[in-house]
Amino acid sequence: MDVLITPPRYELKYHLELNSNISNSFFNFLNGKFTKPYEDRSIESLYFDDKHASFYNDSIEGVAKRVKVRLRGYSNTKESNLEYKFKNNDLVWKKIFQSYNKPLDSVSKNYNINHRYILHPIFTIRYKRKYFQNKNNSIRVTIDSNLQTKKFSNSGSPRWKKMNSPYINIIEIKCSTEDLENAKIIESNFNLNRIRNSKYTDAYDLLNK
Repeated sequence: MDVLITPPRYELKYHLELNSNISNSFFNFLNGKFTKPYEDRSIESLYFDDKHASFYNDSIEGVAKRVKVRLRGYSNTKESNLEYKFKNNDLVWKKIFQSYNKPLDSVSKNYNINHRYILHPIFTIRYKRKYFQNKNNSIRVTIDSNLQTKKFSNSGSPRWKKMNSPYINIIEIKCSTEDLENAKIIESNFNLNRIRNSKYTDAYDLLNK
């Protein structure tokens, strides 16, 4: 099992209303100036937390240094990766255990990041993602739609719940420190309003109403 650690990068997030003047111009820009590193595909992630919902609370409280743990799969492959997504203020990086095929309880036993976390699966989130990348591969833009979530269960089949309006997409601009100003130029040119968004906290709130 290979382990990959990604370099730190910024993730700037936005909501984009479909079929608006801004969205049409933005898509035209991406299709004209960016390439597609991957075909459109579906992503499904099983998230973990402890019995105190520590990861959720850290996110809600805006703790500067925090982490999320998920088992992520893609529609174009049968394999899943175990990801630890770390955040320190605005910088994000991942530790990825590729082709992870161990039992779910091994997430805590083998890769515990802090002795206070005994992790167990909470819920799954799935969505469709489009990918765009500039020509020198320094800025990536992803567009997520059709977000759904359901609680994890060892028995029964919980129903999927819609997480967002079908007319709203989530845009993420991802870049290194060196390209942050270029990313902000894109933001400014299309009047994109940055948001503080977490699919994890949104799903947690929806499933625990």
